[in-house]
Amino acid sequence: MALLRTLVPALFLLASPAFGGDAANPPADGLAEILGSGLLAETRNPVVANFLVEEGSPLLTEAERAQALDQLRSALRRQTNIITLAMQGMGGLMASDSMQSAMTAAKGMLGPKALLGGLTGVLPVVPTLQPGQMERDMKQALTGPWVRGIAAAQALDKLGDGQAAARFYVNCLQVLQADWLPGACLGGIAGLGPERAEKLLVWMLDNADSISITNQAGMLGESEEKRAKDTPLDPGAVQLRNAALEGLGALVGSGGLDTESRQRAFGRVLAYASGKGNEPYRLGAAQGLGRAADARGIEPLRKLAKTRGEPLTKQAALRALAIAFHDQAAIKQLRGELDDRDPEEQIRAAQALYEAGDEAAFKWAVEVIGHRRVMEAKLPDIRPRVVRDLVELGGERARKALEQALAEGPPNDWLTAWVRVGLLELGDTSQLPAIEAALAKVDWSLDPRGFRSVWRALKPLIMAVVGTVVSGGLGLAAPSTFEQAKRAVQLVGNLVTGERSRFLAKAGQREAAIAELHWQTADALAIGRPAGAARILEGMLVNPEPAVRLSAALALVRLDQAESISGIAKAFALDYGTEAGIPHTPEVRASLLRAARLRFAGDPRTRQIFAAGAKDQDAAVRFIALSGQRKAA
Repeated sequence: MALLRTLVPALFLLASPAFGGDAANPPADGLAEILGSGLLAETRNPVVANFLVEEGSPLLTEAERAQALDQLRSALRRQTNIITLAMQGMGGLMASDSMQSAMTAAKGMLGPKALLGGLTGVLPVVPTLQPGQMERDMKQALTGPWVRGIAAAQALDKLGDGQAAARFYVNCLQVLQADWLPGACLGGIAGLGPERAEKLLVWMLDNADSISITNQAGMLGESEEKRAKDTPLDPGAVQLRNAALEGLGALVGSGGLDTESRQRAFGRVLAYASGKGNEPYRLGAAQGLGRAADARGIEPLRKLAKTRGEPLTKQAALRALAIAFHDQAAIKQLRGELDDRDPEEQIRAAQALYEAGDEAAFKWAVEVIGHRRVMEAKLPDIRPRVVRDLVELGGERARKALEQALAEGPPNDWLTAWVRVGLLELGDTSQLPAIEAALAKVDWSLDPRGFRSVWRALKPLIMAVVGTVVSGGLGLAAPSTFEQAKRAVQLVGNLVTGERSRFLAKAGQREAAIAELHWQTADALAIGRPAGAARILEGMLVNPEPAVRLSAALALVRLDQAESISGIAKAFALDYGTEAGIPHTPEVRASLLRAARLRFAGDPRTRQIFAAGAKDQDAAVRFIALSGQRKAA
């Protein structure tokens, strides 16, 4: 109903002859209509709030600005409300393919024919779901609405409501199971600034039991003593404390805290590294001590590295010792785990050794990619992940390892193309002709093992919270227009990540292989910036898969080349799919408007984009387009 209330007045407005006049001074009644109808208070598009607080404010009169801000605060609070987000998530779950199949099957089994068949011994055929498909659909449906929530929380903080933003991040850390989103929430906490971030993280640490939304015993008013004896440990409280410990350690290591605050924060992390009752929080303590990089953490980390029955804690402690302190005993142990039977253990050990600069890991990676290390056929194929870890690591060693793997010849043509894309991302533009040919290929030779499983199972090498905390948020006192444009499409980046995950959860092996290669090429073109990159990205915009189109649109904004405006103009007119019945297109178009204005303000194609935006069905897109056509006061 909320969406209908938004669209009906918007469509009425489009049917009116209100759009026209001089592009530099668009008719005032366009904005007046949006503000007067209260459409911004109903928007689900958080991009408009970021536009207003970052570059749009000087384009409005004082009265317009006050009216817009008042409406947007209401919209943003609703977008970060946990009840609203939960209802949207449940709506997405009910609309998922697996749930629809289950409901159809249940309905069929209760029909007259099924009942009659049951009497005669003929049972109806029930569709079989892929193993874990329902669980994957549930996780994705519950995650999707929070992607917009992250952008909304950032905007709320900029509008002066840091408390609402903080409340959202705390809920986010408890609810979400996707690996990348909790990291993004920790990054949002870091974006509050060192002082506020420390206070919030300490509050989370000290009050996790009482603020946990999954703590049923706490909601019933039971005491902590009784809960400890009679009820299992609350997962929300555990997740909050572990996140708080990692965040505090990152703040200590960032250098953003004063001496007293740094000592206080480190002491809290250290206190959870040992002691009876702290076992559930050892993972967070190990991660926090590693982030802090304080020598007082070495001995506690060595003890945590010997933890039995907690492989994640052990691995986090080993990683911290190897990377932060170059501890030789830890490095030796990690080298041994490169031969572990569990591919996840191998990957985690290699990731730590890469960052520690250990040559053994790079040699291992070349052997794995080239299939000179024999892997069991029943285990997941980790080679694509190994390639991506080297690319994300970057640097001369990673590039040389990939060059050697390519020279020795990966065992199938898809993996060869995958390595080439990685080398392009690392700056080797000579790979472009072969990659272009690969983009047109569909008959890939693939190994029997499913490579997709490893993508869902393992965290990426680079955690979002690291870059955010170390740089103190964006850390740019006076960012260039190019940097501002990249910030403007941050939400699109989150949508891309979610859409890719959703696609991989249901795609077959060959479909996934083709899509992966296309969207990773889009990323590589934006980073490697070879001549002709904009032309190739424009070609990707016609791809039928929304995840690829989203990736291409995002890459065009991130591509630091003048030719990208042509692709941005084409990207603006496209559709980017829906999730749980909510379209992605308004957020993408709003972000493209901002990027085009920041980077190509005087280009005729930018004026064309804004003219189209002024007639868009989405009120937030129209608001950005109409106000963006004005000259700053």
